[in-house]
Amino acid sequence: MYRTIVSMMVVFIVFITCWTPLSIAGFADFNGRLPANFFAAAWSFAMLNSCLNTFVYALLNQNFRAAYKLLLFRKWRQLRTDNLNLALSDTRESQNATAS
Repeated sequence: MYRTIVSMMVVFIVFITCWTPLSIAGFADFNGRLPANFFAAAWSFAMLNSCLNTFVYALLNQNFRAAYKLLLFRKWRQLRTDNLNLALSDTRESQNATAS
C-alpha cells in the first residue's frame, strides 16, 4: 500500500510540475503579450510529462523494471515466452472459473 501511495504521489507531482507553466500561460495571456517561444517551451514541457512517466514507473515498479531489463538486454525470446505463459495461465484460470 505504501509503494502505491508513493508512486501515485510522484506521478502527481511530476504532472503538476510539467503542466503548470502551460496552465499559467493560458490564464495569463489575455492580450497576446507573452512571446510565442514561451508557449512553445511550456507546451514542450507539458508533453515531457508523458516521457517522464515511463521513467517514473521504471524506477518505482518492479514489474516495469523487469520488463525494461528484458527489452534493453534483448532477451526477446524470454520475454515472448514469459508473455505466452502468462497468457496461457490467464486463459486456463478463466476457463476454470467459468467451468466452476
